[in-house]
Order: sequence, then C-alpha cells, then structure tokens
Amino acid sequence: MLDTTEDQIVNMNETINDCDRNRKEAYQQEDWRSYEEWTNKSLDLQEKIMELITYRANRIGENSQDAFKKNVEVYVDQVHTGVCQAKNENENMKLRLNADKAHLAAVKEKQRADMKLREKQMDRVEEKMEEFLKRNQQRQAVVWETIQSQLEELEKLNVSKNQEIEKWSRKKEEYTRNQKQSELTIEGCTRHEAALEELVADLETCENILNSWEPLCQRAKKKAFAYIEDSAAEREEMTIAEIRRYVSVFRRYWMTIGDVVFKKEKRLEEINRQIRSTEFLVEFTKETLDPELHRYKETLGDLQINRDNVTKKLDEAMIRSEDQYTTYLPWEQKLRDLGEDVESPVVQQTEVQMENRTRLLKVRENHLNKDRNELVVKEKKELESHKEMVQSKSAPPMAALLPQSPTRFQLGSATSSRTWSPKPQSPSSPVSPRSPHFPAPPSSAKSGGRPSGSGIVFARESRHGPGVDAVTPRTRQGSLTSSPSPICSSVGPLSTRSVRSDFTTSSAHAARKAKVMALTADDDDMSD
Repeated sequence: MLDTTEDQIVNMNETINDCDRNRKEAYQQEDWRSYEEWTNKSLDLQEKIMELITYRANRIGENSQDAFKKNVEVYVDQVHTGVCQAKNENENMKLRLNADKAHLAAVKEKQRADMKLREKQMDRVEEKMEEFLKRNQQRQAVVWETIQSQLEELEKLNVSKNQEIEKWSRKKEEYTRNQKQSELTIEGCTRHEAALEELVADLETCENILNSWEPLCQRAKKKAFAYIEDSAAEREEMTIAEIRRYVSVFRRYWMTIGDVVFKKEKRLEEINRQIRSTEFLVEFTKETLDPELHRYKETLGDLQINRDNVTKKLDEAMIRSEDQYTTYLPWEQKLRDLGEDVESPVVQQTEVQMENRTRLLKVRENHLNKDRNELVVKEKKELESHKEMVQSKSAPPMAALLPQSPTRFQLGSATSSRTWSPKPQSPSSPVSPRSPHFPAPPSSAKSGGRPSGSGIVFARESRHGPGVDAVTPRTRQGSLTSSPSPICSSVGPLSTRSVRSDFTTSSAHAARKAKVMALTADDDDMSD
C-alpha cells in the first residue's frame, strides 16, 4: 500500500513541476488564460497529493503501537470466543450423542422384551394348539368308533381343525416377521452405536485440540507485542515524515493559491475602477456630446459581466483555500507538539503579499501622481488665474500685469527687437501638447473665445508658465486701448488667434474637471 501511494505521489510531483514550468512560460508570454489553466491543474494535483498523504498517515497511525496491541487483543479475544463456542458445541454434540445412545439402548431393550413376550405368547398358542389337537384326536377316535352315526360331526370337526391350523399359521408368520424385524432393528442400533462411539472419540480429540489453542494464542500474543515494541520507533518516524511532507506540500499549495487570490482581488479592484470610470464617461457624455455613448455602454456591460465572473472565481478560490487551511491546522499543531519550530505558510504568504501590495501601491501612486499633477494641480492654477483675471478686469494699469511673464515668449530682454508669431494649432485637437517655451494658444473657434473684431478679448499666459496671466483689452479693430508697454511694442501687435477667453467652457476643460473628480474617487479608494 505504501509503495503504491509513494509511486503515485512521485508521478504527481513530476506533473506539478511540468505545470509550474508551463505557468512560467505562459507568464513570460503574457498568456493569462493558459496561466490560469495551468495554475488550476497544479492546485488540483497538490490537493490530491495531500489526500494521499492523509491516507498514508492514517494507515500508519492505525498501525501504531497502541493500535497493534489493541488489534492483537481483539484477535486473541476472537480466538478465545471461537474456542469457547467450539467447546460448547462439542459438549452439546456429546450430550446429543449420549441421548441417542440411551434411546437406542431403550429401543433395543424394548425390542428384546417384545420378542420375549411374543415367544411366550407363541408358546401358549402352541400349547393350546397341542391341547386342542389332543382333544380333537380323542374325539375323532370316539367318533370313528361311531363313524357311521356321527359322520356329519366328523366333518365339522375337520373343518374346525383346518380353521385352527390356518389361524395358527397366520400367527406363526406374524411372529416370524416380527422377530425378523426386531433382529434387524437391533442390528441397526448396534451399528449406530458403533458410529456414535467413533464420533465421541473424535469429539474428545477436538476437545484436546481446543484446549491446546489457549496457550498457543498466548504465545502468539507475546510475540506480537514484542514485534510491536521493536517497530514502534520506526512507525513514529514514518508518521513524522508524512506530517512534514504534508506541511511542505501545503506550503507550496498555499503560496500558489494565495498568489491566485491576490491577483484576482487586484483584478477585481481594477475592474471596479474601470466600471466607475466607464459609468462616469456614460454620464458625462451629456457635457462632452461624445458620440461614442453606445460603445461606452457596451464596454460597461462587458466589464460588469467580467466582474461577476471574476467574483465567482474569487469566491471559489477563497472557499477552496479555507477548506484546505482548516484541514492543515491539525497537522501543523502535531509538529508543534513534537517540539519543532514551524514557519506558518500563512505568515509567509502574508509577507509576500505585503511586498506585492507595496510594489503595486508605488506603481499606482506614481500613476495617480501624474494624473494629479496633470489635472488637479494645473486645474487649481487655472482656477486661480481665472479668479485673478476676473478681479483684475477693472484694474486700469494693464501694463503692470504684463512684465511678470518673461517666459511666455522667451524674449530674453524687454528691449529685444525680435517679434513673435503664434504657432498654428490643429483644429482637430483642442488639448494638443504645448511646448513649455512657445505655447500655442488655441484658436478662438475651439477655445470658445470671440473672433477677431467681435469685442474685448484677453491674452493670458500659457498654463505651463509660472507667472500671472497678462490681460490686455483690445478694441474691435484689434488696437490697444492704452499705450503699449515696451514688451508689447517690441513683440508687435498680437493676433486675435493668440488669445483665449477668460470665460471658456470648452469640452476639454469640462473633461479635465470630470477626470479630477474620478481621480479624487480613486484616491479615496486607495486610501481605504
């Protein structure tokens, strides 16, 4: 039994190693479906190995010293009970045989008495017959003397004579038949008595054999106990080895299924985040007039189905791990009772998960910091700039606001004679990247500003510039309402395509606000 299960465990371990190699290859190739299939197959095989080890340990435990002694005691009791039953049956058989012998003796005695009685009866019949014949002869003699006169009486006497002889013949035949039957009965009883005597002799032999079983069982019991004492240490070592093997297999199993549970939990978190973002996109299409609403809804439905599938698999993995952990605890406690220091695989798996969570947290934190810098910080700066512009609209000296932004056009000095011409921007990308040195202001058609000559517009600094927005009122013809500053005169007249409205409500601005709200929600989830 142990050799067979050992071969099975070796074959399963080889298969598990092959599964692990295939898992690593699938992970390197980013084939997550194959990775999950090989992982499930490896977990199934490890569970089967733990079941085989449990079976082996139970069988070895059943063959422990106490169990051996208990089994020997049971066998001795069974033998003793069997011997007692055989003795009782032997005694009962002897009693029945003695009863049969007594019955046969009584039958023989009765048959002999009947034979003697029939002999006496036959003797009396013969005596009566002889007396009758004598009397008949005498009367015949008398009759013959008077034969002529008493012929009729002679005939009657002859008839009665024949009848009496016939009656005697019948009784003689019956007597002979009964005597023969009695002789046969006596002969059969004699043969039966001989057979019973042989059976009694056999029973006495069996009784002697049964009496010899008792000391034989006691000697076998002593030898079995001696063997048990000699093999107790070996069985104890085998049991401890099986416990250690189970703990080792469970450690590998727990690390594998713990990694599966961790990845599925993180996958579920990511799916929930995508669902929140997609729900926000579906809701925010009213603000952005995004024509891809149906695609967002389809994506949302697919994500919800995927979330249900992942949740189901995660629950199954959790139940599976909890069941195996409940089975594992007594094994670990056995090793601790033996005085061994066992590193709990739960603690080991927790440390690995903490490292993975720390690593993933850094990745997510870097990603969120980029979004925060792109959306939150810059949005706050733009809001502050808008507030300052609104507050400074009524402040007359506009030239005081312009010299604070030397990086807006990278002029180098206020007296430079170089003129700046704005770089045209593609109308299909309202939020295209801008150079930090020469920002390209959006056109009035995309930014929501007023066209040239349609009223007062404001030219302000790029979002990438550190200074305060410069506000310059212009007339419908594009000329300054006040005397130009030196910087403005050195740069030249600003085109209406290089300015933006302070009251912009473009779709890009609204989308940035929406992303800020989603990012804030993700920050809350991560902090939780």
